[in-house]
Amino acid sequence: MDKKVLILKAALELFVKQDIDKTSTASIAKKAGVSNGTLFHYFPTKTDLIIELYLDLKEEMFEYIYSENVTEANNLKTMIKTGWLNAVSWICSNPQKHGYIHKIYKSNYKSLIQDDQL
Repeated sequence: MDKKVLILKAALELFVKQDIDKTSTASIAKKAGVSNGTLFHYFPTKTDLIIELYLDLKEEMFEYIYSENVTEANNLKTMIKTGWLNAVSWICSNPQKHGYIHKIYKSNYKSLIQDDQL
């Protein structure tokens, strides 16, 4: 598995399990099985890691919610219902990812993310 992906997976697990601010980059690197230097090669700062993880998860969620079955709906009511059901399905299938997104919404980090990306 790609080292960057390993780092993102480790960060997700630790950020959800612990408080984001209490999770050190050293613990993320250790969990990912990479050196601190490797982590900082991909993410120059912890904030960069926090934001990239958030944006990756939001994109994944968005793509799932607005899949073909939503865009191919024949009317607005069906489109909204399908999108809502997809959102609930994604959240139920990805509680850890949803937990992280929720933590960002409640944190000071949300001010570092552009409004259109939130």
